[in-house]
Amino acid sequence: MAAPFAPARTKIPGWRAAVVDSPAGLAALAAEWDELLGAARRPSPFLSWDWVDCWWRSFGPGTHLRVLTLRDAEGHLLGLAPLHIVRRWNGGAPVRSLEFLGYRGAAVCADHLDFLARAQSRDAILSVLVEVMLGLPDWDVVVLDSVDEQSHLPLALQPYAGALRLAEVEGEVCHYLPLPASTAELWSALGVRHPQFAQNLQRYRRRLERHYRTRFVPDSAADALDPALAALAGLHGMSRARHRESNSFARADYYGFHRRLAPRLADRGRLYLARLECDGRIVAVLYGYVFAGVLYYYQSGFDTRLRADGVGKLLLARVLEDAVDRLGVSEFDFLRGDEAYKRQWTEHARTTKRLRGWRGGVLPAIDRLSWRLRRQGSALRPHRPQ
Repeated sequence: MAAPFAPARTKIPGWRAAVVDSPAGLAALAAEWDELLGAARRPSPFLSWDWVDCWWRSFGPGTHLRVLTLRDAEGHLLGLAPLHIVRRWNGGAPVRSLEFLGYRGAAVCADHLDFLARAQSRDAILSVLVEVMLGLPDWDVVVLDSVDEQSHLPLALQPYAGALRLAEVEGEVCHYLPLPASTAELWSALGVRHPQFAQNLQRYRRRLERHYRTRFVPDSAADALDPALAALAGLHGMSRARHRESNSFARADYYGFHRRLAPRLADRGRLYLARLECDGRIVAVLYGYVFAGVLYYYQSGFDTRLRADGVGKLLLARVLEDAVDRLGVSEFDFLRGDEAYKRQWTEHARTTKRLRGWRGGVLPAIDRLSWRLRRQGSALRPHRPQ
């Protein structure tokens, strides 16, 4: 349970806030940014310097940087708010939307977002950053999506409820699996929770090994990245086509972003790329990130011609075994989505938050009405079973 929020009620002597609004200023924050992230309660890969910088290079042009920093009297970085301003057309009206860097809705998903703050004075730092954010002159609506479920940002915004139209709604369901000390315990727990599913996985494994020379390869070496990402792009498209969904990797900007990001994370030991091979051919790929003892599952794809052999499920099982045996991480985060296969592995889930704040004026009012109508329309759409 999160600790009670303790806002800053007065200015803190010596604290200095600044707004970074240039690519050069953003680049200058690199070392301090990651050091601050390392001190976070639960570091997220989507708040890392590498993620934000690669995202900015891929999707930032046309938007306006507004990274807020807070320093103490000695110049040490206490906190930052990774933001930018985007012009959106909602309800036929152009509004200036103040949003998280590194997040682009369904186009480039990111979860567990927050402002970064040192733990010793976290709530006071958040209070000051929120005050500085709301004092910026050039926005109409604040849009903070995929906010970490334990974030104190909603509480830091509450003192401004009289001046702003505030809204907080549930965001994305993120299933996660606390990992045991051994794969024997992993399979034992799965056998108790879903005995038929556990038996099917073992049956898939035996059948696949009977018909093919199988190999599980967790490989993030530099010379393996391009072939693995290319295979992921093709297999992801094949998997999505089953549900008549689009292939994210078919977009040049999306593919280019991950090609830029993967080598950086590999150099830092933060990239996870695993593949399953049958007779030397890649039939399934899983792509994710390793941060602070957690393996985050970002994307995957498998050869649907081998769907009956369960190659997608088998790859995930092998990845979980690898997470326990080799990586020694404590948690596997499935990230957003309430798909049925995730519930087969775990009963644990977190739910992110979506925060909105509208200023006064005609354009913010139109945007707020458009947002409410979209929400009502979403509620009326039938839910598609997973």
